[in-house]
Amino acid sequence: MVGIVIQEEDWRSPIIRYLQKDELPQDKGEAMKRKKLMAWYTMVGDKLYKRGFSAPMLLCVSKVEARRIMDEIHGGSCGSHIG
Repeated sequence: MVGIVIQEEDWRSPIIRYLQKDELPQDKGEAMKRKKLMAWYTMVGDKLYKRGFSAPMLLCVSKVEARRIMDEIHGGSCGSHIG
């Protein structure tokens, strides 16, 4: 199994720990809730993806990566396009 290293804890950390190490909270109720939620996620190589019914797998990114992607999309050649 390939391990992913996250520099800082973010929203993906508990999901990755569960998928890689089967690590869940000690509280049984919280563990069951998280297990159901985490069934929607999968690892491909060292990347975390969310699965959907009719959508392709979505790459899960950190808030910093999301901001960089949004800036790149909206700041590029189409950034000032209206409509």
